[in-house]
Amino acid sequence: MNAESFSTAEPPTDADPDAAAVHAEATRSLRTVPLDLAERRALLEGEVRSVYRSTAAALAVPLILVSLLVGIFVGWMLGLALLVVSIALVVALVAWRRSGAVTAALNALGARRLRAGENPRYANLIEGLAMSSGVAEPRLYVVDDPRANAATVALGDDACVVVTSGLLDAADRMRLEAVLAQQVAHLAGGDAQAATAAHAFRTSVGWRYELDRLLPARREELCDLNALEFTRYPPGLISALELIAEMGPAGSDGDPAVSHLWMAAPDEFQVNNAAQVTIARRLALLNEL
Repeated sequence: MNAESFSTAEPPTDADPDAAAVHAEATRSLRTVPLDLAERRALLEGEVRSVYRSTAAALAVPLILVSLLVGIFVGWMLGLALLVVSIALVVALVAWRRSGAVTAALNALGARRLRAGENPRYANLIEGLAMSSGVAEPRLYVVDDPRANAATVALGDDACVVVTSGLLDAADRMRLEAVLAQQVAHLAGGDAQAATAAHAFRTSVGWRYELDRLLPARREELCDLNALEFTRYPPGLISALELIAEMGPAGSDGDPAVSHLWMAAPDEFQVNNAAQVTIARRLALLNEL
């Protein structure tokens, strides 16, 4: 299956122009997003590098202009010194944001490291899925929340899978494997790395712009399909999504800065970004398989 053959649900039939616009943009963008994991990862890694460069440029331009004005009206030596310091500060800021991206995202999600022996089933399933998918085994985290959800945070080879305690308690092995396979698909396809980068730079230049640029439209649906390449069992993922919908997805208390990291985003965010779609639409697609 390729991106061209990926069918989507029918557009909203209600009178909500925002929902219709999101659906139209998602459908348009989907045609250019590869379903193949390796192709998508290469594409998104390029976008992440581009965002780093554009962020650095956006921060540097005003400082360079100030340095030039100082050089013209005060003295070129002072202007040159200010220029060198400004560039060094921009490079340091971007490097600092990048190096702390994973930790910042985990803290924003409220995640803690899985304790030794706490949930062997969780650890065993991730080990098997990582091996079968060819990705490095991620570190495991838990959010103490009675609701059900999962997230993936990554940058380079530093990867983490996060699940809620509610999901671990309520999901049987079949459902948990389906959810974890979807998270591994985010790692293999580069989606987690792009989402983490978007979170890291959310306070610079305009993080909504970076989200739209970094996150492929309907990426959760793409990863749903990729997850089935690992489990070969659509009913497992269908049942898992139904469980999440029934329990209500956790969402870091509705913080929009991390909503895009969750497998099932809070309702208030779903209409604001084409990368997130409702569970109902995802179930409709899976039931067509």
